[in-house]
Amino acid sequence: MNPMKRDDGELAKLRRGFAALSEETPASAACLAPEKIWEAVRGGLPSAEIREIVAHTAACPACAEDWRLAMAMQRPETAKILPAADRFSVGRRLRNWSLAAAAVLALAVVGVQWLRLSGPEAIYREGGQAAVHSLIADGQSLPREQFLLRWEAPALAGATWDVEVSTEDLRVLASGDDLREPQLQVPAGALAGLPAGTRILWKVEATLAEGGRVGSPTFVATVQ
Repeated sequence: MNPMKRDDGELAKLRRGFAALSEETPASAACLAPEKIWEAVRGGLPSAEIREIVAHTAACPACAEDWRLAMAMQRPETAKILPAADRFSVGRRLRNWSLAAAAVLALAVVGVQWLRLSGPEAIYREGGQAAVHSLIADGQSLPREQFLLRWEAPALAGATWDVEVSTEDLRVLASGDDLREPQLQVPAGALAGLPAGTRILWKVEATLAEGGRVGSPTFVATVQ
């Protein structure tokens, strides 16, 4: 079998499985269809529509978790598609991070090391309840050679940090896992080829000492 066709088939299975995660639990009327989120993460939608979806997920914890799950299933460095199981056994919508990771593994043999077990008491707060604040002004222009993203969370002492940085069309530029300091330096090489003024999206998630998680809104910086 042609390897490209096989990979396309596995991707289609993952797409169906991802959508199945949302079928058992009714979403609110304001929530996006999982297929929309999947296509946005893949970059299969117009940039304007992707921007609207990103803005929605910044204020909707339910859709934000769907977004993260879709990203985990497609990140090339951690979600390489291997020969998948022939069946998908998805019982219900999984909101807990640890259960979400288990569901992905049931859908296919997928590397999702960055989704760590958090236990049944995992929490998620975003939008108006967010405790994570950017120290970079919204839309601030940063030099490529010193594209340093910084944030603060005074109430989250002892937390470790996961960060993901992408373009508006959701091409991942850089990421950091288990960071001890609330900052991430984006390599200049990751920004090479991007025109001045390009908007860069970045989002932070804290893992608390007691095992919960706190997510930030989506922050924006621009390339100088």
